[in-house]
Amino acid sequence: MAFTSAVTSPVRLVAFARLAARLDLSPSSAVLLPTVVEVAARKAGWLEPRFVDEVFRNDELRDYVAERIAYIATTEAGREAIRDFEARA
Repeated sequence: MAFTSAVTSPVRLVAFARLAARLDLSPSSAVLLPTVVEVAARKAGWLEPRFVDEVFRNDELRDYVAERIAYIATTEAGREAIRDFEARA
């Protein structure tokens, strides 16, 4: 899985920044957040904004998203996305 989600709109950027802060993610881990949210929202059959709102309200869903990010950060694709981010920073 390639981590290529672009945070293109200002509203989406703010939502992901707030969510990353709420999840207490490092900048390197936060780079995985858009893809994790995109896939999880699609699997739940929700639009992304509704999923993000629900993550703020629901502790179990927030834990799930944090666990997925932690797991993906250990995969080769996740490590590659983090390396790419750190190289650009």
